[in-house]
Amino acid sequence: MTVPTNADSPFDLAGLATARESERYSLHSQHLNEMWVRVLKTIGYDVGFNRGVGPYLFDRAGDKYLDLLSGWGVFALGRNHPKVRDALISVLDGELPNLVQLDVSVLAGVLAERLLKRTPWLDKVFFANSGAESIEAAIKFAAPRPDATPSCIVRIPSTASPMARCR
Repeated sequence: MTVPTNADSPFDLAGLATARESERYSLHSQHLNEMWVRVLKTIGYDVGFNRGVGPYLFDRAGDKYLDLLSGWGVFALGRNHPKVRDALISVLDGELPNLVQLDVSVLAGVLAERLLKRTPWLDKVFFANSGAESIEAAIKFAAPRPDATPSCIVRIPSTASPMARCR
């Protein structure tokens, strides 16, 4: 299967974002969260970030901002990191099957193997795709077993996010 890549194609997402840039705030107000748009405009952050490189964001005027929020941890390597981009392109170009329900992933196994080489005190890896799933897993893994001592302490303070600490 060949995916169309011309500028008129719905699959050219970068081109689509560029073409609809002038509608950024109206689209968000109409279809998502009007109050967030109002907040951004009130605090002067309706600058229209249109590029991200490493820890920096660039607005429509070309001004450069150091993003110290880092996307709440999802940009630990920065935006558009060249090695991450190359890895994603490699997977996409390889047309690898993804998230097959009745199969296991070779790449997940390879990643787990590499992680475990760096953490010799562990013997298994669990991949989660959200904070909620991570907390659920921590609670399940910490469940008391008659034949083992607890390996995790899960603390859920009333005024903070759930946290798990493992030894």
